[in-house]
Parts: sequence; C-alpha cells; structure tokens
Amino acid sequence: MLETDVGNLSKENFLRMEKITECEALLANYQVYKSKHDVVSTEKQELEDLLRVQVFDKKNTMSIKEEVEVLRSEICELTRSKEMFRIREMICGVVIDLTWWCKHQEGLLHKSHKSHNLLPQVVVIENLLPRPAIQKR
Repeated sequence: MLETDVGNLSKENFLRMEKITECEALLANYQVYKSKHDVVSTEKQELEDLLRVQVFDKKNTMSIKEEVEVLRSEICELTRSKEMFRIREMICGVVIDLTWWCKHQEGLLHKSHKSHNLLPQVVVIENLLPRPAIQKR
C-alpha cells in the first residue's frame, strides 16, 4: 500500500511537472508576445505623433498660404493705386500746363483787344479727372 501511494505520488508529481513545463512554455510565449506588443505600441505612438505634427504643419502651411494670398492682393491693390496716382499726377501736370498756356493765350488775346476766354474749358477738363477714393477708418 505504501508502494501504491508512492507510485500515485510519483504519477501526480510527473503530471504536475508536465503542467509546470507547459505553464513555463506558455509564460515564455506570453513574454514574446508582450515584447512584440510593446514594440508595436511604441511604433503606433510614434506614428500618431508624426501624424499630429503633419496635421499641424498642414494647418500652418494653409494659414501661411492664405496670408501670402492676402499679401499678394494687397500688393496688387497698392500697385494699382500707385499707377492711378501716377496717372493722376501726369494729368494734373498736363492740366496745370494747359491752364498756364490758356492764361498766357488769354493775356495775349487781351493785349490784342480780342475778347476770347479759354479758361472755362480747362476747368471742365479738370472736373473730369478721377478723384482718389476716401477710405473710412
């Protein structure tokens, strides 16, 4: 009977050793999968961070593009205003020269006793000049 008990204990011990070996193999597999999971999780976090940076850069790029477009339109508007100012200056110069010429001619006409007035024509030309737009602030 004692031998039977020792035999049963040996069998139980053997079965338990098999279970322990099986559990150790499962634990080793678990460690491998856990380390793979940690690596993948780290890579996933890095990719998420890169994606956030790219989205942020894209938003900044879009806002910079919008700012550049606004600046371009402002430059175009300033260029047009500058050209209009130059044209107005040229026209005003011509009107001033024309006014002087008319007054000079009028003086010559008065000296020769002819009454002929060219000045109202100059005023009409001056009234046709475009006026600069007044901006409200």
